[in-house]
Amino acid sequence: MRIHDSHLRAAFPAVLATAFIASIASAESVMLKPKHKVGDTVYVEQAADILQKIHNPMMGEPMEINLQRTYGLIRKVESATDGGAKLSWTYDRAMQKIESPMLEAAYDSDSAGNEDESEMLADLLQAMIGGKFNIEMSKDFSNASCSGMEAILDKTQEAGAGGMLSQQLQRELTDDRGRVTYGETMYLMYPNKEVKVGETWAKTQRDTIPQLGKVVSHYEYKLDKIAEEAGRKVAIVSFKSNVENDKSDKSAKEDDAMHGMTPVIKGLSTGVTTFDIERGMVTKSVSNSETNIEMKQPDAGKKDGEKDDEEEGAGQGPPPGMKIQVKVKQTTTVMSESERAKQKEAAAEKAKTKKKAEPKKDAKKPAKKAEEKEDDDE
Repeated sequence: MRIHDSHLRAAFPAVLATAFIASIASAESVMLKPKHKVGDTVYVEQAADILQKIHNPMMGEPMEINLQRTYGLIRKVESATDGGAKLSWTYDRAMQKIESPMLEAAYDSDSAGNEDESEMLADLLQAMIGGKFNIEMSKDFSNASCSGMEAILDKTQEAGAGGMLSQQLQRELTDDRGRVTYGETMYLMYPNKEVKVGETWAKTQRDTIPQLGKVVSHYEYKLDKIAEEAGRKVAIVSFKSNVENDKSDKSAKEDDAMHGMTPVIKGLSTGVTTFDIERGMVTKSVSNSETNIEMKQPDAGKKDGEKDDEEEGAGQGPPPGMKIQVKVKQTTTVMSESERAKQKEAAAEKAKTKKKAEPKKDAKKPAKKAEEKEDDDE
């Protein structure tokens, strides 16, 4: 089949136009740098669905623990300098649902009064509500400091010391964890520069995880596109990362809680983040991760006169060979104060309707049952 020159001449402008439009799209760029306006207040909600599978070589079938957890906080910009900022964070919601062979319990501060709430969780989580701490970011947002977490922890311990959740909060509600969770991690994505669509950049984060020790995470971010969502211009950033033991820190010591065991950590995660260009802030982020942990004997041999594990109280810590698989889906959502108010109203109305529909029962029964399970396990 012969193609006439006239056909080529007619198609040529269309080809040029398509190429021109593609070049414009690829050249689109955005300043990926956070903005802070003194007095601005938003509600930040972090919801995590966590599944743990624990393989203990001294036992039979692996044990599964499913934890659903949501923390919602009011974030206010107290002051903003050239680049840095001081932020106050106040707990406004605390929800946990635990399902495991040892314990079953649930509580949501947004639905307080539910017949099926756990009194054991309620006392601890309700004590967090209203607790306030501060995060101060450095000029380039790479470093943070945190203060005020200990006071929140003290309130929870006074409300209900002891038990699995109490120990969990002791590890979470510290200034060091607050610095990482609500400071450095929140700002890790930002390259603080103009980025073109399709461009990638890398970030490294070092952290010390309670009971696991020092880890390092390597992130790769990519600006996928600039789009419009709900009438607002946004940048869509995808990311992937891997986490492993931080071998660069030669001064790292074994965690006492590991009783001489060395946790070998390997994990992968992927996710997508939505950045509101006008507001200069991340409004949503969804990630999925899988981390595998294996407890191993230290590589170094015993020195002369050093006792082996059996002589030094075998069984006190995790046995060698124990493997833990942790899968986490985490969603972070930012809402306005009015959107948060509607969310609370809807939750309260739902709890009220549920309470009316269910036959009356002993509200303390689930909590008692959960406590008995924990006592039996001990």
